[in-house]
Amino acid sequence: MKYWNYAHARSHLGKADDPDKIGVVFGVPKLLLMVEAMFLWPLIRDLLERDGPMLWGFETLRGGWYATYNWFPTKHPNCSTYLALDWKQFDKRAQFSIIDDIHAIIKTYIDFDNGYYPTKF
Repeated sequence: MKYWNYAHARSHLGKADDPDKIGVVFGVPKLLLMVEAMFLWPLIRDLLERDGPMLWGFETLRGGWYATYNWFPTKHPNCSTYLALDWKQFDKRAQFSIIDDIHAIIKTYIDFDNGYYPTKF
């Protein structure tokens, strides 16, 4: 297999009078995710321990935008304007070159020379 991802069809909920909608969802094997997590654990651990608005504790459903809005003035009092971008079809429209750039950045965090990093805090 050249690429470790699979395309799955997923139905979407909608109003009764709307036409049926089927979307494509891409998945990867669990083994791949576990190996990535093993090599990226130092980065994951660092992200878990950060005192900032990214990732854990700032999810949208848990009031993340409100928490972020209150966090910025305390940490960055000189900044008064913030911009967040999102669009409906990100997965379909994201440029592969951007994804490749992200993978290149992540690759710099992988350390094969110092052995496996323990997962206990």
